[in-house]
Amino acid sequence: MKTVIYLAGPISGPLMTENRERFRNVEARVLAKWFGNVEKVILNPATLPLGLTEQDYMSIGIQMLFVADVGVMLEGWEQSVG
Repeated sequence: MKTVIYLAGPISGPLMTENRERFRNVEARVLAKWFGNVEKVILNPATLPLGLTEQDYMSIGIQMLFVADVGVMLEGWEQSVG
């Protein structure tokens, strides 16, 4: 059985570089420790390429969320535009 995990939180803005790093760190921790030994698929919106519009990122993120079994909310997710 596999678990599809969506990471949610603030990415863009003045702290974009730091935020993307936080997403990478959380992804590594999820893969290493969380949800036991089940196969994990991480949907990490911080891995999307730069250069799209906020609307483009939202459209992609919503589709990622639709296929996820679990959402992991990063600190500050409440302030995320998404």
